[in-house]
Amino acid sequence: MRTPRTLTPDDLQRCPIWEEIGTEGGPYDGRLRPRPDLSVAADPESETGDFIVHTDFTLADGSVVTGYCSPAPVAVIELRGWFRGIGLLQPAIVLERGQVPFWFVEEPGRREILALYDTLERGPEQVFPIEFRARVDVPSHMFATGRLDGFCFPRRPPFLSPFPALNRTLLAERLGHVH
Repeated sequence: MRTPRTLTPDDLQRCPIWEEIGTEGGPYDGRLRPRPDLSVAADPESETGDFIVHTDFTLADGSVVTGYCSPAPVAVIELRGWFRGIGLLQPAIVLERGQVPFWFVEEPGRREILALYDTLERGPEQVFPIEFRARVDVPSHMFATGRLDGFCFPRRPPFLSPFPALNRTLLAERLGHVH
């Protein structure tokens, strides 16, 4: 059984829509099954109504890489705000050499962030900002596109600034790689 963390570029190419049929823990940990569309199957395994969709990510250097996000209801994004909505979208780049998530439940450490840049084989200035867009059509009441100016994580309480560029600067200063 696949989870978001185990999806490969081939999986996303073969099937652009995956339904989450159970959660095991935090973000990126739910069990998935391939689906032909974004409709919830009428069976007992369809517990969450959440999906993962094939997504294109355009990095600051102009390169396009593949990954996924979880379409979120527009009404929820409008209510919670864009930054908090990233926790619902949970975008991640998927490469043969590993995945690069952009939402973290806890503040990531310096080594973890540097490892993600290594996975991307790029530095921060080549990566951010990132534009992303689902490769599949999503209903008008769902949201599956956006811009990332840095890695995101909540603070309890409150969440980080709703201004992603400021979040990137604060995180970069803490991690020692301000550009």
